[in-house]
Amino acid sequence: MRDVRRMIGRKALLERVRHVQDTMQRRKIWRERGGSRDLVAEVKAKKARTKELLATYDHHPKLAVVVTSFNQVWNVPNLASRLLTNPYVDEVVVSEDGSIDGSLEAWVERLEGPNQFLIRSNDLHEIRSLDRALRLSRADICCIVQDDDVVPEDPEWAKQVLDLFERHPRLGVVGGFIAFEEPPADEGDTEEPTLEYWAHIRWTGDEFRFVPTVSVGPYYVRAECYRELGGFDTSFSAPGQAGVGFDEEFGLRAWLHGWEVGYVHQPFKTGEEGKYVAAGGTFLYGEASERTTHDVENKRKIAIAYGRHHDTIVDLVARSNERLASAE
Repeated sequence: MRDVRRMIGRKALLERVRHVQDTMQRRKIWRERGGSRDLVAEVKAKKARTKELLATYDHHPKLAVVVTSFNQVWNVPNLASRLLTNPYVDEVVVSEDGSIDGSLEAWVERLEGPNQFLIRSNDLHEIRSLDRALRLSRADICCIVQDDDVVPEDPEWAKQVLDLFERHPRLGVVGGFIAFEEPPADEGDTEEPTLEYWAHIRWTGDEFRFVPTVSVGPYYVRAECYRELGGFDTSFSAPGQAGVGFDEEFGLRAWLHGWEVGYVHQPFKTGEEGKYVAAGGTFLYGEASERTTHDVENKRKIAIAYGRHHDTIVDLVARSNERLASAE
């Protein structure tokens, strides 16, 4: 019996020696590939610093802000400081789409929390890069913010819309920039659809109301609604091409699937009546004529697809506004 125990002990010792030898060999290979004791010390120190922070990871965030980022490094400090300190923003996802002006590095420097994510793509443009970001987030509500938006210093803008989603369980989309007050009209048998719906827009309005559709910046969408509708329609642009109108189309589609779309003005743009004060990335870095052509093409596409639903959408919007008025 003693001999058996001695053999078992010898075998365990040999296994231990082999394990130590294997570990030493792996460390040697690691050092040959550029590893160092200094790196190990730095990583361990960073892990120690972030240990308490990681314990605050939110598995079920209520509100996430998704930021589009493309060569607007001047605005990264403002966006980061106001979004990352807002007590109502539980998660931030930056969709960095191939900037070369230092935006990527500026975001990397600032995103340190457990619910702060950075997605790097290569000029896919908004539809596809935003779709990736929205599907990454675990939040119930996602707010799309553009890289040239000036986020208000007062954090109550986030609570204002969260309260709206809480009060209206079928509210799928809320816009804070542009509201379209008329859906596309049905032109019957005419070959060329009218784009008159584009003229019926509003840039202002502190009172919440239901509208046919809205535009990005800020643009809130309930995650359940986004998933149910299958996300943004990627046919509105090829990769790398401006997807003008994809946000408007999503709002119209939401009404036809039992969701509601609302609008309340939020001053994320700094010009007169909340309009753009300077050219955005699509205008700065794209071809103006190509964007204009694409804009008209997509508006025609929306008019053709939703013109026949004009009366239905108008009726749905009216009923929701009547219910809203009666509740007040």
